[in-house]
Amino acid sequence: MFSYYLPFCIAVTAAVAHAIFAKAVPQKTNTWLSLTATYGASAIFCLLLFFATAADKNIIQQYQNINVYAALLGFAVIGLEFGFIEMYKKGWPVSQAGLLTNSMAAVLLVLIGFFAYKEQISLRQLIGIVICIIGMFMVKSEGGTAK
Repeated sequence: MFSYYLPFCIAVTAAVAHAIFAKAVPQKTNTWLSLTATYGASAIFCLLLFFATAADKNIIQQYQNINVYAALLGFAVIGLEFGFIEMYKKGWPVSQAGLLTNSMAAVLLVLIGFFAYKEQISLRQLIGIVICIIGMFMVKSEGGTAK
């Protein structure tokens, strides 16, 4: 049970840290240069974790197992990081940025799951989608500097 929830706890902790650290990027800092430092540090940390955890430490052999989706994920992550940093620089409140983007992504992923992957959508999920959309409007209309 612990191993099932551990990745969730790591993801939540990382998401909170991500929001705090992204909001702390200085306004005058070039976002792309900041992301270069971010991903340089990330690459080093990932390489250290690879050698610390991989049963087969033959890095060349392991790289042969990587497909194009690793690079595509990199583009998506860069877009995610850039989007959040720029949102914060434009004045989005930390309490709204993550909530609204993750709620919208959740709604879109349910629809993508249905249309692209033929996943079923239950009545409960449809109600959840409606609640998410209503919630996004409620959060957005409550105030803050996000436009």
